[in-house]
Amino acid sequence: MQSQRDTEPEYRNRGREANAEAMQMRRKTNPQHRQSERTANSAAMSIPRIVDFHIVRGNSAQTMKQWRSRRKQDDAYNENQR
Repeated sequence: MQSQRDTEPEYRNRGREANAEAMQMRRKTNPQHRQSERTANSAAMSIPRIVDFHIVRGNSAQTMKQWRSRRKQDDAYNENQR
């Protein structure tokens, strides 16, 4: 006879997966949700360009340096594409 314990982790994982999926959907559909999630500074957030935002988490000087150099690279690239 199978006890309830044996089947429990399955259910737990299923819930977790569904949860993760819901989070993904919420991120896609609701930009506000994404903003609150990462604490990038508001100036950076207001720039409508696609960047790897995991670099801009937090607001340290180093992060901002990376961000600026990234922007310079982006701008140079965009200029060259014209």
